[in-house]
Amino acid sequence: MWPMLRVIINENKDCKEDVAFNNRLLPRHIALVSLFVPLMVFAAAQWSNFIPAQRVVQSDAMWPKDIQFMRRNDVLQGDEIPQLFYSNTTIDLSEDGNGFTKDNVFSYWRDASKTFTIERAAFSDIKSIDFKEGNELVTSSITVTRLDDTSFDLYVPSTEGDDKYFYQTLNELWQPKQAAKKQN
Repeated sequence: MWPMLRVIINENKDCKEDVAFNNRLLPRHIALVSLFVPLMVFAAAQWSNFIPAQRVVQSDAMWPKDIQFMRRNDVLQGDEIPQLFYSNTTIDLSEDGNGFTKDNVFSYWRDASKTFTIERAAFSDIKSIDFKEGNELVTSSITVTRLDDTSFDLYVPSTEGDDKYFYQTLNELWQPKQAAKKQN
């Protein structure tokens, strides 16, 4: 490869005007940079989990500031840590989120009037967990029904099997607690 580059460099020594003409900055270059730099920054921010990645994530992929936000707003109690978590927001995790810890399942959101709403249930207070599969355009929903027959929904993306993984892991934590409760 180096010999080929050397030939090209030597050929271009004779054509300095052509090289200067072909290397000038044009408006299309500025347009391309202004289009792709923000996209690259956005992709890097999602990859680093600095902003929600539109995927189900484990707690070790979450920033401490996000877990602290959930603790300050009573989504998480004490030193609980989410096992799995998903937020449907693009920039700020404080707008909505769904997840579960080793003992509880939770969902939170801000409505149109900016009211912060939290739904949570201890595994011991859950009657059933039902899964409704989505598609590429619609997120899957998981309905958590409490013993008092009140319920709330968790929304999880159906891309790359995230919904099934979330539901399966949630059931693996909930089922043993149900079996232990029935034995007592």
